[in-house]
Amino acid sequence: AAEVAAAAAAADTANDSNADIGAGVASALGLPDLSGAPDKVLLLSSLVDNLVKHAASCEKKLAAEQRANLSLRVSVWTLERQNSQLQQQLNSVSQSFQQLVGGAQGVVDNAEVHGAYTLAAPVDVSQIQTTVAQ
Repeated sequence: AAEVAAAAAAADTANDSNADIGAGVASALGLPDLSGAPDKVLLLSSLVDNLVKHAASCEKKLAAEQRANLSLRVSVWTLERQNSQLQQQLNSVSQSFQQLVGGAQGVVDNAEVHGAYTLAAPVDVSQIQTTVAQ
């Protein structure tokens, strides 16, 4: 029985010294001393645990959103490149068409001077008709 009492006294001393350390840290941080209120300590511990879990959950959601954002940015970048390439192709086709129409217009103008061709508007090579000059 004396050994049990000695062990209990040693445990109380350890608890008191831990409480003193906790109280010292709390006072150094400007926090209230909660060492004498175990219910408050448990409540605070529970709140901190819930906040840590919530923070971890929010970090996971943030990481997922960041991955989705990166995916969307890559898609936008790809579409911008595709748009640029299509604009270049359109410009090239437009220039080729202008050269073709310009060449056809020159032929039509030359032929009209000589009375050999008539032009149906708008200028299109497939619509140039040949007539016999009389």
